[in-house]
Amino acid sequence: MSTAGATVSISRRAHVIVLTTALVVFGYRGWDARSWLMYLDVVFVKHALAPEIVHGGIRGALDPLGLLNSFSGYIHLVARTLAEVFTSVSFDLTPTLTWMTATIVWAGAAWIVFLAIASASQSTSAGVAAAGAVMLHPASNIILLGQLNALQWPMLLACTIVAVTGHRPQSTWGRWLLIALFVATALNAALMILVIVVLTIGFLFDRSRRFTALLLAVSAVPFILQIITYFGQEARQVKSREFADLVRELLYAFQILVPGSLRNGVSAAPSQVGMVLLVLFWLSLIGGLVFAVSRLRREMPDHARLVVALAATGLVFLAVSVVLNGNLNHQYLVVPYGCFWSACAVACTALVRHPATRLIGQIAAITAVGIFAFGAVPQVGKHLHDPFFIQPYIGEWSSTLESARVECGDRAETELVLGSSALPWLPCSALD
Repeated sequence: MSTAGATVSISRRAHVIVLTTALVVFGYRGWDARSWLMYLDVVFVKHALAPEIVHGGIRGALDPLGLLNSFSGYIHLVARTLAEVFTSVSFDLTPTLTWMTATIVWAGAAWIVFLAIASASQSTSAGVAAAGAVMLHPASNIILLGQLNALQWPMLLACTIVAVTGHRPQSTWGRWLLIALFVATALNAALMILVIVVLTIGFLFDRSRRFTALLLAVSAVPFILQIITYFGQEARQVKSREFADLVRELLYAFQILVPGSLRNGVSAAPSQVGMVLLVLFWLSLIGGLVFAVSRLRREMPDHARLVVALAATGLVFLAVSVVLNGNLNHQYLVVPYGCFWSACAVACTALVRHPATRLIGQIAAITAVGIFAFGAVPQVGKHLHDPFFIQPYIGEWSSTLESARVECGDRAETELVLGSSALPWLPCSALD
């Protein structure tokens, strides 16, 4: 895919290198998840084996399998559909199939970010830098790389970057790929509403109105099902937080710029020194972006607008996620992190023309952020990787299944829904 009217030429080698590297990186980072059934995926696997149809606002024959059932306040069509497919193909290999799918989806998101940023900035190096940041994503850890429930985050990231940059594929298959992505995300993520807002703004002010209008339509129409479902169920209870607490949670998101390999964290109350460090960090970041935009406005106004749009979109996603949830969780960094690092990649490649100087500057920036992370996180005391999320919901899947089969014994032949102490929610009949 390439953007119509862009002067940058993306070689086939660049496509292959970015996509192959992403597959290897995400596959390696999530390797252990291939043998675990992770956290919330139990909800979808259980439903695939013994559906309990609770439609929210969707009723009757429109959804006989309950694939539009709401969970945590919104629809997870992709997660439920994949759970149905995986358990039908091989119940024993469900975690492995989940890991493989997550690897492909995350790698695909990195590739789309590469294409969109490279085309919009007319710089292959900017696209490579943005994709590389996605591969180092702090939230793309083993938890998010082994869950069907978490597939919404790389999908949201890809949709957001496409919406902000106005990426328009020239090839027919490329357009269909993006259309399918936007439809699937609209039926799988509540925060797609923010992407719809970005698309609406793009439709009103962007020059590529026709394709933007198409993406807006294929996103907004299926998203109506999310709205119907939301109003057809009991309101989700969110813990009320004071304004000062929400502000502190937003400040904690300084980890938005810290690659996962350089992050550290503890669970403790924030210190006064830590809060000062956080304020200084955000002031430095905002100041740096303002300086970059002011420089770009004179010589490269389109790049300046792109940097502002990416940074502003990242901030909006971050603020909305924190306010709606009441606190900052690590998965809420996925879209803001991708937007901020993409903005930095565009600004760096536009301001620094010499490749060697640009590379040295990027390495120095990542190193500086890493040093800040190790020094500041223990002070501010916000550890986004809560131990509850780090541990798999069910450990080694094969051994757990074997224990369940032993406990069920011959009862599986009678198809009684008895389960076992190893997997109390699992029908013995599912172990056949």
